[in-house]
Amino acid sequence: MNLDRRRFLSTSLMAGAGATVLPAFSASANADSVNDNYAKLDEVIGASGFRCELFKEPVIIESVELLRSGRSFICRVRSKDGAEGVAESHNTMSVLYPIFLNRVQNVFVGQDARRLDELLDKALEFSFNYRFGGVGIGIPLATMEFAILDMMGRIAGKTVGELVGEIHNTHIPVYQATEWREKSVDESLALIKEAVEKSQAPAVKIKVGALMFMTKDLDARGLSGRTEQIISKIR
Repeated sequence: MNLDRRRFLSTSLMAGAGATVLPAFSASANADSVNDNYAKLDEVIGASGFRCELFKEPVIIESVELLRSGRSFICRVRSKDGAEGVAESHNTMSVLYPIFLNRVQNVFVGQDARRLDELLDKALEFSFNYRFGGVGIGIPLATMEFAILDMMGRIAGKTVGELVGEIHNTHIPVYQATEWREKSVDESLALIKEAVEKSQAPAVKIKVGALMFMTKDLDARGLSGRTEQIISKIR
């Protein structure tokens, strides 16, 4: 973090503390706390997320492909030495693929995959890609990143988790997502029960409230009592 910004925030805290007639030591303590937080952020930002030390020789990315089947997309990367990595993308790539092809893909071709952290930063800044914000640039970048991590993991004989840190949990609990907001409560419950029995997930997420994402029925908000009924019956 910029030192001038630190000074500005510290001064602002002290000025604000003085305006509210707080004891002087409170302002000093607040300023120290802010500086400590910035120091921690600097340490995190300065640390490399990708363990490039696992690879002694350059891994040059020779090609990047985005393969499509209907609404499904898979990114495939290959190195000059023949290593390969793949990653399935989120289904919103069906509308974001031009960003991937025109604003992300070329940043990585011909580059050393060991510099993954730098390449991701470069791709975010390339042609002001950060202006897309959120999922607009996040999904294309994440798709590329996972494909490269898959390739590098195959080369090193490591899991993706081991490429970026230490493995703390070998099993991760998941929940069953459900939809069917425009169906009756009983119909929804039957479908939810079927999905949970199939996945054996230890938890379930249900939709409550009024009109939401992917709900086509504009009168869905008028389904009086649906939320109360499904919450009590879902158990």
